[in-house]
Amino acid sequence: MNKKSQNHNKIRIDELLELFNNSPEEAYRQLISSNYFFSKQAKLFWAAFDQIRIDRLNNLFPKSTETFNKVVWLKLFFDLNEFYNNEKEKSLIKLIELNPHPKELIKSFFLCLELGETNGELIDFPNYSEDSLRAIKLLLYEISPKLTLKNPSDFSTSLVELSNNLIKYQVDISLLDEFLDAFVWGGFEMEQKEEDKGFLLGLKDINNKEKNLYGLNFLKTKLKREYKRSDSNPKVSNEEHFKKNDPKWKTNEGLVGILHSSGVIVTDQTPGITSLQIDDSIFSDFNSTDYKKSENVLVKMMSIQQEQNFHCQFRNALSEIYQPNDEIDIHKIEIEIEPNIKVTLFDLVCAMSSLIANADMFRYFSGIPDNGTVKAIKNNYLNFLCNEKPELSLVDRHRVCNSKIVNSFAEIEKQLGEKTFRFFSEEILISWLILVEELKHKSLNELKAILKLFSKLNSPLSFNPIYKVGEEFYFSWRTCSEFNVNRMLYDKYISDKLFNHINKPKEEHKKIGELHKNRADQFANSVRDLIKTLTPYSEANKDFYSINANFKNGKVSGDFDTIAYFEKENIVLAIQIKLSNVMPKNEKRKQQWIDTRIKDSGVMQVSKDLKLLQTEEGLKLLKNKLKIRKRIKNPVIYSIIITDNFFTDHKKFILEDGKSIFYCISYFEFKHLILNQKIHEKQQNWLPFVKDKAAYQLIKSIENNVFWSFVNELANEFTFSKTLSAINEKNRIEMKI
Repeated sequence: MNKKSQNHNKIRIDELLELFNNSPEEAYRQLISSNYFFSKQAKLFWAAFDQIRIDRLNNLFPKSTETFNKVVWLKLFFDLNEFYNNEKEKSLIKLIELNPHPKELIKSFFLCLELGETNGELIDFPNYSEDSLRAIKLLLYEISPKLTLKNPSDFSTSLVELSNNLIKYQVDISLLDEFLDAFVWGGFEMEQKEEDKGFLLGLKDINNKEKNLYGLNFLKTKLKREYKRSDSNPKVSNEEHFKKNDPKWKTNEGLVGILHSSGVIVTDQTPGITSLQIDDSIFSDFNSTDYKKSENVLVKMMSIQQEQNFHCQFRNALSEIYQPNDEIDIHKIEIEIEPNIKVTLFDLVCAMSSLIANADMFRYFSGIPDNGTVKAIKNNYLNFLCNEKPELSLVDRHRVCNSKIVNSFAEIEKQLGEKTFRFFSEEILISWLILVEELKHKSLNELKAILKLFSKLNSPLSFNPIYKVGEEFYFSWRTCSEFNVNRMLYDKYISDKLFNHINKPKEEHKKIGELHKNRADQFANSVRDLIKTLTPYSEANKDFYSINANFKNGKVSGDFDTIAYFEKENIVLAIQIKLSNVMPKNEKRKQQWIDTRIKDSGVMQVSKDLKLLQTEEGLKLLKNKLKIRKRIKNPVIYSIIITDNFFTDHKKFILEDGKSIFYCISYFEFKHLILNQKIHEKQQNWLPFVKDKAAYQLIKSIENNVFWSFVNELANEFTFSKTLSAINEKNRIEMKI
């Protein structure tokens, strides 16, 4: 059975079980491809698999012991998944029977996260993380329709306990998926810890960290985004908002740290911190003997810092997404977010950035003592316990505090005027949005539609910055200030809307196809323009597709996205471009992308290109397309695939002849390599390209990994750890690099 037929004709469970008796390695490959081990058919599969005599098969296939061990680990994942889903279902039933008011439900979820943040090493409560925030949104989506507003229950310890358990179960269910994906597709291996203290999922050879695609993709993406964020700031300065506000607020210089009067020259400033001249009268009032005047001065100074902080945080938020993946114009692309309501990608970014900027102001005020946050409440009580009950250990003091806050939370909220969790009306949130210059012209319906998108429980966003509760919105300011929600907006919503054609209506499917073609053309043109800094002979998107000619050796075709000729060196650079469009969510999908887009179609297209360019007629065609005057004779042909991702970045592939090779590299590397732009201080320098040796230098720079070699050092410093928490120590899994 060949690879293509396998994809279309899924193997049956009985066939798969029979295959284990004849070819264990092939059976395992079919098993992970079918996903029977962790899907709706999993119970049927494992019930039947338990009847197989593994001891007999181990004797028959002694070299397959490792394969059978892998299957045993898959069974462990299945059993844990069954346990978590059963426990989650029990807690869901109890919570729905409790029938909490929606406002109290969302408070209880976020109270668990707040207590988790103050808990030190304890795992009694989950803390703020992308996993826990994602879990809360999934749970609210699942629970909310089943609650009734008739006779809802108030806040209670039972509600918090159930909320806490549900978050932990939901997080662990998601982590099991991630762990399983890393084990099957990401190059991780499982081993049991000593003394039955759970399991470790990690890289067997720690020295291979710089070769593991799971870690490299994460690390390179992080480096790219950090660099592009700083790189985008000059472009952000050209937005109308900053043209208008920067002369006064100087956000391009950073957050304000010093307020001074006229005549004062600030000679030394910390990078990222700026100074601001304010009215001299403020300083005069500050020294006044009138108490009210001096008190008002502090309010004025705080107000000035707050407004500057808003504009500065808006800049930072905007710079996170200004250049997400490629050269798309975020100002022109429109997205329909409600029937007959379209906004641009830039409008959505501005609105999210406004929430982020306001969130940072709440973060700033949360640092003031007795501010009403759970952290402040708990710190006060911890200090009290330290004096009153010094015999208690730190762990016990934390647990006593947590219990006290949970039991007394309703009363605490009354005393604080409900400032612990922030709920706002739609009008207030809209008043925040229109502080942004670019949103002032938006209609009320458009702004309401944006808020609805950001708060919907069934939106593609992993988690929300705001949640609609009755006529109010819960504003999760910590979510906005600590997590890259603007980037998430692009990755999870905009990218899906623009480039993912799966399960889309016919008309939308057609538009996405056109948009994808435009994006691919832009990529090819960008590559062409970069190469033109090295040679005048470069073209993209020419009519190279399906070039057929009856040559002496038969029918030959080529399909170049971009091609270039370096006359002095007699080198042809033939380039294929492969775009991922929508970010695959797991290692399996990434591997499938590599298999289909690079190992299958990519290799096939590079082979065709090579065959065409090895013919006299092909070289004549190239000469005409590039408008080269001289005949091209016996050139060196060098092929590259350029991608928009790091799934298979800087990897070498061998063609079917077993001799010819090509590299697959990211557009990010290609661009900054040619422009001689370093993205990190640990990168080694490389020489600017010399005109008559540019192709040779470029090829050698790619083959010697000049651009990315520094990542090997960073990879060895890279650490990563996630652990299942809602289960006993014996079955706990820790995923660790």
